[in-house]
Amino acid sequence: MKFFGKYWCMSDEEVIESALQLMLKKFTSGREKYTEQLGMDYLRLLLCNRDIEVFCCIFMDSNLSVIAIEEMFAGSVAQVKVHAREVVKRSIDLKATSVVVCHNHPNGEAKPSEEDIEYTNELKQGLKLMEITLLDHIIVANSTATSMKKSGTY
Repeated sequence: MKFFGKYWCMSDEEVIESALQLMLKKFTSGREKYTEQLGMDYLRLLLCNRDIEVFCCIFMDSNLSVIAIEEMFAGSVAQVKVHAREVVKRSIDLKATSVVVCHNHPNGEAKPSEEDIEYTNELKQGLKLMEITLLDHIIVANSTATSMKKSGTY
């Protein structure tokens, strides 16, 4: 950050990082409940510039207050290996009752693959056994995001 007269000048990366910090503070303060729009905005900012696939989770309590937002797995430019057992375990550790999962597609298409759809349904069943609800799986590509729930693909 550079100071010019009475104004501060920030790089794009600094602006994004500041926005992420503000949004995370809102989420984890307990004052702001999770909404699809807030979640998608946060995840778009978090993952839009990544050049490898990254899998994240938003863990929430029964009031949809965000407990934690965590990057769980990182992969290559074309895939990320996700371990459902670890997502379920972390949900239980945090006493989460709801989870939103997300990953990015560095190739620029926010469209779920067959593997994304299959895995999402498997994860949904695994979480359900532990009485944890999978609210959505969001896919981010560049500055766009797709809700698999909204698009009816899970």
